[in-house]
Amino acid sequence: AGSLIEREVSGDGKKAVTYFKVLKRLKDHTVLEVSPLTGRTHQIRVHLSHLGYPIAGDTLYGGKRDKIGRQALHCAQMSFFHPVRGTRVTLKAPLPSDMCALMEEAGSLDKEGVK
Repeated sequence: AGSLIEREVSGDGKKAVTYFKVLKRLKDHTVLEVSPLTGRTHQIRVHLSHLGYPIAGDTLYGGKRDKIGRQALHCAQMSFFHPVRGTRVTLKAPLPSDMCALMEEAGSLDKEGVK
């Protein structure tokens, strides 16, 4: 069995910066676009929980167990500079079917994405 290590926001901790934008407010949830500038362990989860908005399904950081049975967290796009070529590389991933179903049920997803 693995160990559980919970992180926290602390004045003595390493700097961590996360930007977020509200895409859609729902009755019980909010859909966000999140951009972490640093890469600390559990950074997005810790920052949102610290603000009082834990991720749905993230029981370690205060989120309630949700219908999909996991954290409602998805990396839709990631960019970085190629270490040899120096060119920007962008990777994209579609929203998983379980999260699509959850958002469609909440009336916040159509063919174009978040509505």
